[in-house]
Amino acid sequence: MLPKLLLATNNPGKVREYKMLLQGLLFDLVTLATPMVPSKGLNKLADMMKIPLGGDEFIQERHVKLNPVDSLQTGIFTCGCAIGPKDVRDSVSDALGSAARVSSFLSKGYIVTS
Repeated sequence: MLPKLLLATNNPGKVREYKMLLQGLLFDLVTLATPMVPSKGLNKLADMMKIPLGGDEFIQERHVKLNPVDSLQTGIFTCGCAIGPKDVRDSVSDALGSAARVSSFLSKGYIVTS
């Protein structure tokens, strides 16, 4: 039996079914997933806020391990899928981290600008 590939069409509720031969290879499981891509308005927002985007078109964080929610622009913090594809648990963790960074940033009572 050939694996089936289901493709969405422009008509809601309609799906096309294709049977495909994968060069004679046998698979126990074939998983198809939709990619997670940046929001359409992210480029415009990044231009307005002067935040650089990475090669994957998501907001580039200052350092993946040391400052995961800091953008390269001082005082702008990011979280969730603005940084890259994440699940709900990681998005919530990022949101908590961003809130903590904002709190510590604002608690100083003054802001030094360059």
